[in-house]
Amino acid sequence: MLKRDLRSLSRLLPQSFLVLLILGPAMYYVGFYTIIQEHTTKLIFSMDSKGKLETLTQPDSGVNLTDIRYSLKSRLHNSKTRVIVRDSASTRKKESEKEHKPGRVTAHNNHKYIRNNKKASLSRGVKVGKRDSGEESLACVFPRVNPFDPEIMAMSGLNLRTLECHAKLPDLLYIDGNTLAINKTKVHEKLGGIQITCQYQEILPGHNFLGPLKPPFNDFQVLPKSSEFIRVVCQDGGQKVVSRMYFALIPKREKRSQVEALLLKKREMESAPRETLNVIMIGVDGVSRHHFMRSMTRTYPLLMNDFRSFDMSMYTQVGKNTFPNFIPLLTGRSEDEINTWWDFSKYTDGFDLVWRDYARAGYTTLYTEDWPTIGAFSYEKKGFLVNPTTHFSRSLCVVMEHDKEIWNTGNQCVGEQPEVNFHFDYVKRLFDTFHDKPLYAMAFLTKVSHDDMTHLKIADEHVFNFYRVLQKSGYLNNTVLITFSDHGPRWGPIRSSINGMYEGRTPFAIFTFPKWFLEKYPDVARNLNTNTGRLTTHYDTHATLTDLLYFRGNGDAPVRKNKHGISLLQKIPKNRTCKDIPIPEEYCLCGQSTVERLDTSTEPAKILAKTTLAAINLKINKTICVALKIEEILQVVKVELPKNLSEGKHDKYLFRVRLQTTPGHAVFEATVFAREVVPQTSFWGTKNHFIIDVAERIDRLNLYRGQADCVSDARIKAFCYCKNLHNEY
Repeated sequence: MLKRDLRSLSRLLPQSFLVLLILGPAMYYVGFYTIIQEHTTKLIFSMDSKGKLETLTQPDSGVNLTDIRYSLKSRLHNSKTRVIVRDSASTRKKESEKEHKPGRVTAHNNHKYIRNNKKASLSRGVKVGKRDSGEESLACVFPRVNPFDPEIMAMSGLNLRTLECHAKLPDLLYIDGNTLAINKTKVHEKLGGIQITCQYQEILPGHNFLGPLKPPFNDFQVLPKSSEFIRVVCQDGGQKVVSRMYFALIPKREKRSQVEALLLKKREMESAPRETLNVIMIGVDGVSRHHFMRSMTRTYPLLMNDFRSFDMSMYTQVGKNTFPNFIPLLTGRSEDEINTWWDFSKYTDGFDLVWRDYARAGYTTLYTEDWPTIGAFSYEKKGFLVNPTTHFSRSLCVVMEHDKEIWNTGNQCVGEQPEVNFHFDYVKRLFDTFHDKPLYAMAFLTKVSHDDMTHLKIADEHVFNFYRVLQKSGYLNNTVLITFSDHGPRWGPIRSSINGMYEGRTPFAIFTFPKWFLEKYPDVARNLNTNTGRLTTHYDTHATLTDLLYFRGNGDAPVRKNKHGISLLQKIPKNRTCKDIPIPEEYCLCGQSTVERLDTSTEPAKILAKTTLAAINLKINKTICVALKIEEILQVVKVELPKNLSEGKHDKYLFRVRLQTTPGHAVFEATVFAREVVPQTSFWGTKNHFIIDVAERIDRLNLYRGQADCVSDARIKAFCYCKNLHNEY
């Protein structure tokens, strides 16, 4: 029988046993084989007397285990791959096995380096955030992970300098109110004072194309009040282009303002909220809380010391990438829930996004994001048919993305301006234009951190400066500022380390409130402080946003109750667990403390890896994607679970399995559970049964750009290597 100190899965192995891949619910026994049938597919694993995996046979044709191919008619996106190990207790012989010492892993260029020690801990005794004085009273306690571990610090890109732009063409114009003007001083500085002539074009919102050229000017041009997005091109006397710039304006629309004023009055009369606060949300893609602390050495202290913000130290993602985390953040629902009525072939206008709640309450709203090709609502989706917010920059950003002349410095700069500042200026212009109206603005920055979260360091000074501008302008006096990320890193050296198992599941959310608000509502301030040490997610941020919109201020529950989230203005219960929210098992970190390495050359490690591979291959479309094979088992570790999960009548064990596949050299990491089930007695004697479950969400730890262009479904792109790229096909 499997014991508590499972040092390797080899304790599960008898001299002969059966491993079964479950593809459906129908199960029956034939002789010494266990067969599962799903439609017409029957798969059988077998082992020889030495415990070695031999073959996987299919009744109609033999299939070698190293070349598993499934002919299922439909892709099982939501299925779990399950392996049952039948242990013959009567014939089991104890075999001596070499004790393998677990080790701590760091990574460089996706290769692993192992340093042997007794046990790899996810921490070095450093507390993460604030905790209740009686930690044992919390149902969920996170692992103790040191964000400043020397080896992690060495990978963190802390030597990267602040982003500076080096454009071929200088920025020679500026906007003053509604006037577009040539900067004569800069023209003299850059071009020697020659005469230049400029023309502008409007970019039509919602159409992603340029309008006709307007008449040329050589000094300034008053723009129409309706102008929103424009491109300006300037030429010298010989018609050589000397400057090319883009501007995002905030036009005033009188009729819309009248409607918004009416909706605001309706909100006040029907709900009588105690306060009306603006909201600014600044998000970055794929950055862990720990890395934000490490790299944003100007911004993080500003938030925590000067702004007295609240850093949710146990903030956990609920999905793999941006979209399944944005849905809870902006709708309060899970991706599975919206998939009951929506799919990727439909427009995203049907989502009940929180900024629409604000718009219906009379707020002027704005959403802007860089890198429109992989935008949260547009990557392999149809996107919005109608602009989702009052001001929406996508049309401008699509045109800019296709203008190769303006990009420089690793595509991080638009002309002489860092792209992050371009979006920050857009947000600030909203506040400059409507300083006397309630506003909701969200900017999401992908490009600076998507491919490598350590590059966030280059934006630290720019974020810091933007926040200082908001402070000095007085805009933060009546605004809730939320600084956040959608999920932790999905690839890169830090993600490939042991600490990366933690950081890859922990984005950040930092809430900044006006000082007067916290003083006026001390109960809210106390709850926010308490919640920094409680289990929280994007669902709670959504609940907080809806609570703020109809804020009562008397300690009562919010007007609109959220199905999954709890407003952070209320106290999060001590007994909250991942299942209460719910957080999928593969992202839940409650009670996990240490990891122990399995020798990747052992049969148990191979079983876990091959089971993981089977789960991966079930996700792809075999007509256009190659069935993957294991190139190398990179890492198999056992993660210590809390006693209430790992012990009892049916023991449960958690493993993280990391493997590299071929073709394409993809690196995957899966969460795998081994669970003991009730022993059964049959003709062959008493059997100890163990079920191995591969969690549905499997992470791809390296980039796959160019490998899966044959697939339009974003959910399976990470697992596909297109057949047209493979010589065999």
